[in-house]
Order: sequence, then C-alpha cells, then structure tokens
Amino acid sequence: MLRTFVHITAFLLVIAANTQLGHAQSRPDLHTYFQQDIGLSQDQITAIRNGQPVAKALPSRAPAEVFLFGAVYIHAAPESYAKFARDYDRLRKLPNNLALEVFSDPPGPSDLRGFAFDKNEISDLENCKPGDCQIQMPASGMKDLHKSINWSAADVNDQVNQLLQKAILQGLIAYQHEDNVALGAYNDKPDPAEVRRWNYRVVVRRNVFCSLEICPA
Repeated sequence: MLRTFVHITAFLLVIAANTQLGHAQSRPDLHTYFQQDIGLSQDQITAIRNGQPVAKALPSRAPAEVFLFGAVYIHAAPESYAKFARDYDRLRKLPNNLALEVFSDPPGPSDLRGFAFDKNEISDLENCKPGDCQIQMPASGMKDLHKSINWSAADVNDQVNQLLQKAILQGLIAYQHEDNVALGAYNDKPDPAEVRRWNYRVVVRRNVFCSLEICPA
C-alpha cells in the first residue's frame, strides 16, 4: 500500500472545451509551452489537438524523483469535466481504484477507518531505521514506532495501524494550518527527501500552466 521507492509526481493537463473551442486547441502560448518547456514534438502536439492523450517523462533533479507530464483534450465544458472528475461514487467503481474516501471537514478518526498497512509492510516497519527503510516516512515516525509498539504482542497489527491512522490525521491537520511547512522529510534512504521541496516544484510547474489560463487537474 505505502511501499514506495521513488517519488513520482504527475502533471496532467486537461484541456477542456469552452466557447472558444478552436482557440483552446491552437493558442500560440500553449503551443510554445508544449514545444519549448515540455519538449513535445510537433507530432505530439498535433496528437493532443486531435484528442489523443500524450505523456512524457520530464527531467528530475534527483534519482529518487520521477516527473511525468500528460496532456489530453476533453470535449466538454470545464464545469462539466470538474463535476465528472469529482464524482467519487463513479470513481469507486473503477477496477484500478482499491479504495477511495473523502475526508470530513474537519477531518476525524472515522475518516481513516479501514486504512491500514498489510502484514508484509508491518513486518518491514519493525526493521525500519533512518536511512534504511522500505516505507517512506520521517525519522520521527520510525522513532515513534519503535517506542510505542510491542512487536511481540498478538495485536501488533492493530497497534501499528492505530498509530498510523493517528499520525496521518495529525499530519493532515498540521498541513491545513501550516501548509508546506508541515510536510517534513522522508528518511527512508541515506539522503533525506524534503517533501516541501517536491511540493514546491509541483506548485511552480502548476503555476506555469495556470499562467496560460489552463490549470492542471
């Protein structure tokens, strides 16, 4: 579930139809961005105009990062697409979605009911230490695990998952109040990965899209 070895960030640019349908597909500033900033070929840009999805891996600053760009033209009004994309009942029925829930406002413990590590992940957590862990998490989280969990107890799975759910809820509430400052760092590898910097790069790239008046999904 949470076992990850690289940080993958995907930028999906959804170009929705509006009253200026032709303009949305052929505007020169978007064409220039595709060509000069993303490095798409003319064939790829033409494919987007023709309604075909295009994806490309973008350069990253570290081996543990993977940046993916994708663009697709949707023949629908932006408001209709936004409503469609947020239809969570529909999304839950898609075969590739293992589970999907929406946090309450404000978020509470019941929102995380059923969210848990599997048996193999819990086994990996027992041996986690800063710089050597199969799960992306901060060093403070590893310390809390070793301090709070009785690994020989029969209910070790319940202990771990209760601690996991508590940590996620606290992290979400902290993020709502402190924004990126609360994101911290992952210490699963020898070189710490600062999540705030990852998120900053996402925001910078997203702002470029929004400057073209076409924000990514």
